[in-house]
Amino acid sequence: MKRLITVLFIVALFMPLVVQAAGTYPINYRNVSNPRSLTDLLLDRFKGVDTSLARSGIADPTGTVYWVDGNRSTAGNGLTFDTAFNTLSAAMAASHANIAVTSRRKWASRNTIFVIADEIEEDLTTMAQKTDIIGLGSNDGYPGYAEIRGTWIVPSTVSYPGCRFYNMMFVDAGATPIWDVDGQYGLEFHNCIFNASAASTGGILASECSYMKVDNCRFEAVSSSVEFDTYGIKIENDTNAIYGVRILNSFIQTAGIGIDWDETESYNCIIDGCTIRSTGLWVDEEGDGVIVQNNIAYTAVDCDTSTAGYDFLLANAANNLQIASGGTDTYDQIPYIAVAESP
Repeated sequence: MKRLITVLFIVALFMPLVVQAAGTYPINYRNVSNPRSLTDLLLDRFKGVDTSLARSGIADPTGTVYWVDGNRSTAGNGLTFDTAFNTLSAAMAASHANIAVTSRRKWASRNTIFVIADEIEEDLTTMAQKTDIIGLGSNDGYPGYAEIRGTWIVPSTVSYPGCRFYNMMFVDAGATPIWDVDGQYGLEFHNCIFNASAASTGGILASECSYMKVDNCRFEAVSSSVEFDTYGIKIENDTNAIYGVRILNSFIQTAGIGIDWDETESYNCIIDGCTIRSTGLWVDEEGDGVIVQNNIAYTAVDCDTSTAGYDFLLANAANNLQIASGGTDTYDQIPYIAVAESP
């Protein structure tokens, strides 16, 4: 009996490795007793992916998982890697419709789309509600990323709340911003790359996108002569106020303005922990309502005064370091602001 127990223990211990080596992964999370361990197994298969995503609820066991393989010549149904979609648009359409099925009452669930692609060429006008879109595999010299080349113009006509992107690489094919998005709340980008092409105006142009989050992303020039020529991120002024927009821990390089914040009514919004290298102002914030803190900025603006390189309310700013190209104030630790207490 002891020998049998020992054998069973060894089999149970090594079975996940056998499954992983075989490359077979069941994806119906409702059919397993421990969906979180299965999520870890899925993500561990692709070593370029941060497995902490599993702890954030990605690959939600109450949701549906879809697969995209940009190297497939024909599309499958997307429900397994061997039957993957070959375009991201097809996967997003399936996920968006799946969440909306009333008979299954999945409105509070989140779906997941895993994407593998050296390069998928698509111009897209839609997203997927309550869906996590995660790049896997290895895209040439960008391990863990999946590349989409084209433009994303998403109007406010249809709402796609809570759409999140992880480990995706976006490249624009024309003289436009890569992302031009309107009226979509809860849109998030995590560990994504926005690569400038020959005529890219910017990385993200967002209008009335409350609770948008850009975290640990890179807005990059691909050579000394090819970079975003107008802005890295632009928050456009529109009819309604915006709330809860967060730009965090990101690297932004541009031949124009780093973050061009034109919205005049912004509440609970913050720019924190970014490194910005810009030819123009590194932050140009019109409404004086955004907290700007813990950023390092390199600007080509000739700074005769410390405030020449940026435009934001100093009373909402702290611990920012500005390094300018000329003028009399080339190195400036923008000070903490002492605010008098109310009597």
